[in-house]
Amino acid sequence: MSRITGQILAGLALVWAGAGMAQAQAVVTAYSRIGDHCTEQASMDEPVVEIHCNGRGGWKIVVHASEHGAFMTYQHGDDPASQPLYPPSLGLFGHFHNVLEWREILGSPFATIHRYYHETPEEMSGRPDETYQTLMVTALRPNSADAACVVAFIDASGLSGANEVARDVADRLSRGWDCALEPIVFDADTPSVDAYLSRFGH
Repeated sequence: MSRITGQILAGLALVWAGAGMAQAQAVVTAYSRIGDHCTEQASMDEPVVEIHCNGRGGWKIVVHASEHGAFMTYQHGDDPASQPLYPPSLGLFGHFHNVLEWREILGSPFATIHRYYHETPEEMSGRPDETYQTLMVTALRPNSADAACVVAFIDASGLSGANEVARDVADRLSRGWDCALEPIVFDADTPSVDAYLSRFGH
């Protein structure tokens, strides 16, 4: 190989490396708040209320809330809405946090992270008040039949660094996630994406 060819290849390698670094740096976090630019619609049956909100990048979300819990649906533009996305059932009552985190590349969201609170008061169980928090990571699928699906539930009450784990799940797993799979549970037994990949080989 000539010296000039070697210099060209070396230059291309630097360009490719720089492009990879730029791509890695392109993932950013944005937030939307349930309550801002939202409308509420009451229902005579379950759920008690539907909260319709504009999200990021043409996405719309609906929080379906009742006395005992809540679930969400996602819709991109005029496409069909997703199937209902439920958090795990860990308490007699529950609700979503009013802030929704979006993971984006160049302003295009590919995943969300949403905190859910589970509560069982002492008078309902005969035990001390029980409260838990779960982070729900959702993959966004615009222009597809799925629209959105849950990738993982992170135990935010028991797992150290749960927010960072949720972002790692969103960034590394959500874009290639098969919506036919059951959501991953990240807890003390599976505390990170690396632990999950090592254990299950996906």
